[in-house]
Amino acid sequence: MFGRSTLQAYLVVAALGLIGVLVAIVMARKPEISALIVGGLVALIVPVPLIWLMRRLGYPIGRPMSCARCGAEQPVMRRPASFRQAMLGGITCAQCGAELDARGRLRPPQTGPG
Repeated sequence: MFGRSTLQAYLVVAALGLIGVLVAIVMARKPEISALIVGGLVALIVPVPLIWLMRRLGYPIGRPMSCARCGAEQPVMRRPASFRQAMLGGITCAQCGAELDARGRLRPPQTGPG
């Protein structure tokens, strides 16, 4: 039903949500257990429509992405090679060196610094 990479994406988004809830509760002067329960439920439910929406927008969330130039499959967990890739998403193909955007399309050559 769900692929391994989809489950990884879900767990990353849910973990970020739970960390945010825990930080907010720790910083509160009088934390209540109901806040922890509601925050935990929200952190576990919200990633589902978020991942669905990102997929509808064309982002390969939880799906393998292949290089548009050589067809090599790219890793699910990407490591940005530049500031531009870190801010806008994307990856540099390890096989042919093509720069891809966050949706897996070839990105035009960069003209400025970064």
